[in-house]
Amino acid sequence: MTHSHARYSLLVIALLLGVTALGTAPCYAEPLMPVRLEVDGRAVSTGTHTALYDGREVYVPLASSEAFGMGMIPRPRQDSADVLLPDGASHEIALTRLHGALMFPLTPIAQWLKGAFTVHGDLCVVNIANKARSDHPPATPPQERQSEKARGGAAADGAATEPIMKPAESARTSGVDTTVSADPVQKADGLDTGAREVQLPSVDRSAGGPMALPSRGSTGPPGKRNWTILRNVLCEAIDPSQTRVLILADGPLRPLVTMRKDASQIAIDLAGIRFEDEQREWIFNNPLVAGVRAVPLPTPGATRLLVTLKRLVTYHGALRPPDGYELAVRLPKLTGRRIEEMTIVIDPGHGGASSTGCSAIHGGSRIVEKRLTLQIASRVRKQLAAKGLNVIMTRTTDKDVGLKDRPALANRNLADVFVSIHVDDAPGNARASGTTAYYHRSDENSRALAHAIARAVSAAGKVPNRGARSDLERFRTGMAVLRTAEMPAILLEVAFISNPSDRAKLVTEEFQTSVAEAVAAGVINFVEARLPQPEPVSGAEE
Repeated sequence: MTHSHARYSLLVIALLLGVTALGTAPCYAEPLMPVRLEVDGRAVSTGTHTALYDGREVYVPLASSEAFGMGMIPRPRQDSADVLLPDGASHEIALTRLHGALMFPLTPIAQWLKGAFTVHGDLCVVNIANKARSDHPPATPPQERQSEKARGGAAADGAATEPIMKPAESARTSGVDTTVSADPVQKADGLDTGAREVQLPSVDRSAGGPMALPSRGSTGPPGKRNWTILRNVLCEAIDPSQTRVLILADGPLRPLVTMRKDASQIAIDLAGIRFEDEQREWIFNNPLVAGVRAVPLPTPGATRLLVTLKRLVTYHGALRPPDGYELAVRLPKLTGRRIEEMTIVIDPGHGGASSTGCSAIHGGSRIVEKRLTLQIASRVRKQLAAKGLNVIMTRTTDKDVGLKDRPALANRNLADVFVSIHVDDAPGNARASGTTAYYHRSDENSRALAHAIARAVSAAGKVPNRGARSDLERFRTGMAVLRTAEMPAILLEVAFISNPSDRAKLVTEEFQTSVAEAVAAGVINFVEARLPQPEPVSGAEE
């Protein structure tokens, strides 16, 4: 080989390596810089792995948690850990794997310990205000909890380890202007009616405990109907990722809790309610909740309390004896994870010779669901991979994959998110249109993921948003493809093959690409706890 030929070959190889690197690198991942740790003036050994800084967050190896005077035990899937602070409070924190080591973000730890940290060059200095730290070993963290799905998807994650709520200051601001709009929120059809299973029974706590609420008895007129008097609405931030909204009343409450399809508000419907005074709005300085507004419903004595949110959240509620209701609002469990460290499983629905998917005639030929789902899923994979995620497909060809095998693949690979893609069908109802996302039972994180993706796909595809719905609406025990998934998981019905307008869109490359981009955006919104944009399309035929 001549010298010029050798130089040419080296140039070609260098260009190919450059193209390969560009094709596989995360499109927006910040570089990770090793940093040394110093806590309250003491250097901290991080073992064989160093702490890492990406310009926004410092990630600390799990082995260094004791330097902060706290206990930390990873959950079985190692996507989060239980944290026990020196003062006895406990929290759940998202973990991420960087350079082969499990790490936790420093920001929530500093906030929980009432401290702060700064980065100077290659040194991260942490100052902790919580003086409850001691030199003896930290208390034993709570036992590792089994998967939410394994215990039936009960929406009580962390209830046993929540810190006791302190008396919150009332945010009574009668006469103050508010950014909570009354126009869109009075329409019941804007609510996710698939979330009705979140109406929870009373949680039995000691009547003398800090959560017990004083009962003042009914103040209704003698001889007439006994109304429940709503006395006040309080809001307390437990930490930057958790908030409680507490409704105080003088009688029993039977709330029905739903979320708007755009995930911007939670509605709490109450019957037989009267107010203690003229206040109908409460404005809060809170990281998750902007305020609460009372809106009268057509039924006499019925009131809707609209909780306006600042971020995408999970939620669950519980009655607080003797007379009160508490709504717990939290950021999704994956919030804080680095996108490029996550694994997502995309499941093209149906497939194979025995496929049970739907089909329809379009343009003189038959189109089938299993081909449409594979086409859309392949585009979703491309979009997610471009953002740096590790993407696994349950099938890449027209082959049979068992319903149980699909989530099992995600479980084996410790996936962070599972999305099964399908096409809807309403035989005999050509008007049914739009996007629906199903989650299993009342799983809070899957519900938030469903809201984020349904809203994004609806907007991108210009079809109605039918919202996030529990799979119990379709099947008594839920959907098999979601039932055993151990991570936030949804089944996405993109559009209706039985609707001529939806069907015409489903077969186009433009629509499929828009849907793929929207699924990727929905996943990002979920991880970053960003609220979707306002609804552009409504009026889906049920």
